[in-house]
Amino acid sequence: MTAQSKMSAPVATSMFSWSRVKTALWGTDVEETSPNLYQYLRNWVKHGVPKPRNDEEVLQYKWLLYFFAGCSAWYAASPDTAMKLFNPWNLSVPSWLFWFSAKQWSLENYNDFVMYILRNFGFKKLPTGPIPGVADEMDLEPIDFFYLRVNAVIDMVFLSVMTYLVAKTATPNFALPRESLVGPAVTKALNTTGGYVAYQTLRTLLSCPLLVLVSDGSYAFLHWGMHRFRTLYHAVHRHHHRIVRPQGGLVDVRNYHPIELVLSSSVFLLALAAANMTVGMTPLSALVAFSGQVAANVCNHSGYDVTFLTFSAGDHEMHHRVPTVNMGIASYFVDKYILRSYKPYTP
Repeated sequence: MTAQSKMSAPVATSMFSWSRVKTALWGTDVEETSPNLYQYLRNWVKHGVPKPRNDEEVLQYKWLLYFFAGCSAWYAASPDTAMKLFNPWNLSVPSWLFWFSAKQWSLENYNDFVMYILRNFGFKKLPTGPIPGVADEMDLEPIDFFYLRVNAVIDMVFLSVMTYLVAKTATPNFALPRESLVGPAVTKALNTTGGYVAYQTLRTLLSCPLLVLVSDGSYAFLHWGMHRFRTLYHAVHRHHHRIVRPQGGLVDVRNYHPIELVLSSSVFLLALAAANMTVGMTPLSALVAFSGQVAANVCNHSGYDVTFLTFSAGDHEMHHRVPTVNMGIASYFVDKYILRSYKPYTP
């Protein structure tokens, strides 16, 4: 049984650990870090796809192959429509690689920033005792690095779609409501600088928690489904549960089957759509919600005792130790009142 890697939670010497830039840009390989695009591609060729070691990994590979075959068939049948999803900004190859590098660098250093806060601002490690048969630190294996590299590309597609949707819907959303809906007095007030700023601030304050609630609640049901249906669990979600004591931050967060990343990213996009159709989404609310979700996931997989309102990193560690409980990420409303699967953290 494997858990997190010794490499997954390095001790940073500063808030932004610049010594890890080469890893942040191009990912980590089994034998060496990949400091540039040449070595990143070379490592793909050198190591390729690790051979499955058991029936469960064979099943995981089959589902991944079906997924890629479906994407390829869609592209062959309708390349223009497929590219609107895979590359909505219509980036050239050099531009795509530049933004891919920027994304990797930003996420890794954001992870370092969150971990720096946890290490240096009074947060204590969770007092979890030894777990029989589970080492405190174990090396990542070839299949983990393979999934991390694939997920880095899927992350880029998801962020491209998210930023494209935000950019395309933000402009009309910044328009003021029609006078027939709010009346002439309100319209006059909203047309002042102060009124306009207050209106957009209110919409941001409303849409941000709505994004979080819808995204987290929807993910809890998706997460429950991945545990409820045995084939789906072993083909997709089981890989992430090889991590029994999450302590690696972003590496442990992203160390799951690529299909799970597609499903969870789709949930967040649906939450964006829900916020947009109700109170109206603003770029700031999307940025805050996404940044908050990443920070919550890093905290959940940091090994630190972080609690805030309904959030508890210890509760998520309980899920890794007892997989049938605590399906939420940022809150456990669905677990407590609908699924009845909530179990508070115990050392």
